Amino acid sequence: MYSSIAENFSLARGGPFYRLQLRLHAAEEEAVRVAGRAAAAVLLTWLPLLILSAQQGLALGTRVRIPFLWDFAANARCLIALPLLIASEIGIDCKLRAVVAQFLKSGLVKQAGLPAFEATIKKVIRLRDHTLPELVIAIFAYIPSWSIQNHEILLGSTSNWHWVPAGSGEALSYAGWWFGLICAPVFRFLLLRWLWRMLLWASFLWRVSKLDLVLVPTHPDLAAGLGFVSEAQLWFGAITLAAAS
Repeated sequence: MYSSIAENFSLARGGPFYRLQLRLHAAEEEAVRVAGRAAAAVLLTWLPLLILSAQQGLALGTRVRIPFLWDFAANARCLIALPLLIASEIGIDCKLRAVVAQFLKSGLVKQAGLPAFEATIKKVIRLRDHTLPELVIAIFAYIPSWSIQNHEILLGSTSNWHWVPAGSGEALSYAGWWFGLICAPVFRFLLLRWLWRMLLWASFLWRVSKLDLVLVPTHPDLAAGLGFVSEAQLWFGAITLAAAS
């Protein structure tokens, strides 16, 4: 059984941010756009931090106890987590699309149930394309930056590159401002957007579970023919790795 709606299922190719990206790079292939965004994320976050911290003598040396290049958390966030959150779109999206198509190829969905199955996909796609969720995500991503002068939680009160000695006290460094206003919100936005996509995927599976599926109790996958669904969940491990790094 074939369905163009199922074959074109995607959680990444939608939403206001994606539509903006298409306008800016309309002629480029998907892989090129994703690679470009991953590179742009590094140029927007890590490179300015390096330049700004070096300008104030905070990239290396003994002016502060933890200079920028010794801060493993900030460097991992910019050089590993951010590119991974972006690059994972291709692999995860392809795997989820294959899982959706497998519901039809395996015969779990009967011909009579195809309209209901396609209606379920359309509901999820409509949620994906709404502007409000990503707008709310953007707001929540920037809320912590309203108190930008808070120390990074992993650094505590230790002298670090976020702050530059000033007289008898200290002031937020140029790199500290950039981190609080640009780097941290961008990371939070991408991570929260993936959480939204995971909720969409969970919503899809829940809606499909309500359909009249042709389950096989004696199927060798020991899951009544639904074993292939669990394989898709493993790909979300890339998002967990990005968050944990």
